[in-house]
Amino acid sequence: MLSAEEYNNILWKLDNIPSTYTATSEETLNQISQTVTTSFNFTLDTESMQTRQRKNKPVLIQIQALLSNNFSIILIFEMCHLPREHTTTFYLIKNLLTTIFNSSKPIYIWGERDELTPFAIYNLFSETQLLLAKFQNLQDTFKEQWQQHVPHLISTISSSDPTSECLCEQCIGKNSHELWSLQDALFQSNLKEQQQQDRQKLSIYAASDCLSMQHLLIQTQIITTAPTAITTTIPTTIHPSNINRENLEPISFDDTQREPEPEPEEQQFTTTVSNVFTTTTEPIHDNDLELISSDDDEHHLP
Repeated sequence: MLSAEEYNNILWKLDNIPSTYTATSEETLNQISQTVTTSFNFTLDTESMQTRQRKNKPVLIQIQALLSNNFSIILIFEMCHLPREHTTTFYLIKNLLTTIFNSSKPIYIWGERDELTPFAIYNLFSETQLLLAKFQNLQDTFKEQWQQHVPHLISTISSSDPTSECLCEQCIGKNSHELWSLQDALFQSNLKEQQQQDRQKLSIYAASDCLSMQHLLIQTQIITTAPTAITTTIPTTIHPSNINRENLEPISFDDTQREPEPEPEEQQFTTTVSNVFTTTTEPIHDNDLELISSDDDEHHLP
């Protein structure tokens, strides 16, 4: 018969299947913690996976720290690959999140802070910390600004569609109480033809929602600079030659339409904080993109 310690050890191993990544060093985590203290704003997004006959499982937190000198860093926390709680690495990850949530700087999210509550089970932060953090709901702000600055227009073009030029909520199919998805907000606020054609490219970036919120913060003039996204990506066993790009899907599936590509001058990198795994790389190019989502139509766990 297994002892309680042996049982808990086996249970932990089943819930924490080893990752293929290389662990982030403690030195790197300390450097990241020091860096985020200089941030003047944050954006945050979460992802969950559907599980059969159970509540969705919280699996990912994405945080972008907007820094001075037009730079930013994106952190990706993988909940399913966290180290054990008694380890130094776990403590450093927890300390990093504490630094962010205890900051007096705004943390912009697309929705309510309640979406973070399910993540408290991982003991990286408490529900009390979430209540005290300075979250700003960018979703509400965007809707208010759209209603104020995009009034109804009468079309000047002779057409069977009298509202073909109008972008007010009613004419684009939104009622006055309906919330905007992040994808719709990006699509409607970037109406250049090329941007419309390329709006799905960011779907293969794990940090796309954070970058999208950064873009909207600039569009709505909440912030006035466009930081270059400096991040750290994770080497995996997946290679670009093995990727079937026709099957690429975002881990977030609020909408089938994805956001536009960032401005050309912006360089993108990514930091994944999981077991914790991170390696600094060169700027990401289209040929180097890798997914953290599956190729299935929907994400499911047994």
